[in-house]
Amino acid sequence: MKRPERLCQAPMEGPLHPPCKLSERLRPLWDFLSDAKWEDGVDRQLGTLMILVEDGLVKAWVHDRDASCSAWVSADSLQGLLEAVSRGLEKDSLEWRKDRPSPARKR
Repeated sequence: MKRPERLCQAPMEGPLHPPCKLSERLRPLWDFLSDAKWEDGVDRQLGTLMILVEDGLVKAWVHDRDASCSAWVSADSLQGLLEAVSRGLEKDSLEWRKDRPSPARKR
C-alpha cells in the first residue's frame, strides 16, 4: 500500500505570535488555541473552538483537549462571543464539563 502524502503541516514549534490585531486583543483565546506548551515548557494539546448560529444566538463550543473537557458560550454577536470566550478563559470562569468517553466502535 502506498503511503499517502501528508495533507496537514506538522505542528509549529514554540509560541505562535498573534498575526493580527484581533488575536492581540483576544490574547487569552489566541493563547488557548495556539500555545503548544505550558508556562513550564511541558507540551500541551491545542484547544479548539467551534462557532455556530442557532436560535438567534452566536454560540461557541470551547474544547480543552489537554484536560478532556469543554464549555459552551453564547452571545448576540460574533464580537461579543469571542470577547466572552476570551474573558472566560482569562478568568477561568467557563463552566467546563468533562468529555464523555467515546463509544466503542464495532468492526
